[in-house]
Amino acid sequence: MKRLIIIVFLIPIILGTNQAYPAEAGQIGISLGGGFARSINGTYNGPYEMSDALNMGPSFNLSVERWIGDHFRTSMGFGLLWMNFKEDAEGPAGENPSFTIPVITFRNLYHFTTKKVRPFVSFGAGLYFWRFNTDKPLGSVLRFEGERQQKMSIGLSTGVGLEISIGPNISILIDPVYHYILSKDSFVFGNGFSEQGILTTNIGVCYTFGARSL
Repeated sequence: MKRLIIIVFLIPIILGTNQAYPAEAGQIGISLGGGFARSINGTYNGPYEMSDALNMGPSFNLSVERWIGDHFRTSMGFGLLWMNFKEDAEGPAGENPSFTIPVITFRNLYHFTTKKVRPFVSFGAGLYFWRFNTDKPLGSVLRFEGERQQKMSIGLSTGVGLEISIGPNISILIDPVYHYILSKDSFVFGNGFSEQGILTTNIGVCYTFGARSL
């Protein structure tokens, strides 16, 4: 992963950083990325921290984006991430239990410059269809006293990232995002299960239709 990040940062140096490829208001883009997800905060069972129970797992995202201006764009994304429980963790019984989260995100991104290397900040909200699986991601859902251990929760997201243009239509995205999921439900899951904080770090490619160079 470290070598990949270094290569990504070397690309604009090799190709030259003077030429920019600004997008115009109304242009549409599609981005596809992948990386990893990690639990940052939240409890699973009373004081038992979710971050102590879960391994780092994969994260994938596909999004459709629309530019509002030279610096601002909106995004609707479809993602999937999961983190397996550690072998010695106090978690769901099963062959390969995991905490799995399909998600639909709505994000706003502000780019600080229109140059070839463009840092940005993001903020938004989403629908998180989280679940506890007993065997594999999107497999059998854990049941407790007859109740399926899954729920749709709203959540908020924020992040700081970097976009690197490598052509009039193509750019590379480095996109870390913190997701705060409002998952607490004392009636179904008890008082020990709290809101969850997840960090996803994806690296992907964005294709913008009809982009032009200066």
